[in-house]
Amino acid sequence: MAEQEKKIVAIHQPHYFPWLGYFDKMAKVDRFVVMDQVQFVPRSYMSRNSFVDKNGEIVRLSLSVSKTGHREKELKEIETLNCPIWQNKHALFLKDSYQYMPYYKEVMNEIGNIFEKPYTKLIDVQMDTITSICRMLNISTELVFQSNLTIMPSIVSDDNLTEEEKKR
Repeated sequence: MAEQEKKIVAIHQPHYFPWLGYFDKMAKVDRFVVMDQVQFVPRSYMSRNSFVDKNGEIVRLSLSVSKTGHREKELKEIETLNCPIWQNKHALFLKDSYQYMPYYKEVMNEIGNIFEKPYTKLIDVQMDTITSICRMLNISTELVFQSNLTIMPSIVSDDNLTEEEKKR
């Protein structure tokens, strides 16, 4: 078997407008695995985030998602609800809070579609926020969904373990 090129990989569940450290982690690797098969955690950064308003107060913006049976579903199966309502609320909040800030127009040109696009799945909203920010930060790391990965049997085979690892 030919020697494969070694790559640096990071893995993380997707969030709604992730924090800067998320993108720092992504920028430092060759491949970033998006964990779309994990369990959805309500009231987490998976579906909401904190923003600072024009008065310096922290405001939490949340997406409406279906929690019905969420413990039995993978993240990629979680559905969005009432998109026009939260989209309008979030777009108005961002305009009210940031319209006089430098680069507001450039940022809204990049992310504005998120507040207009009809969504059915949470993962699609999350990925649109992530890929929009990646474009603005010039991050071109390959993104791979966990659900698209296949584990080669040789990787998990005992043949690849040292004798000490086999004893554990």
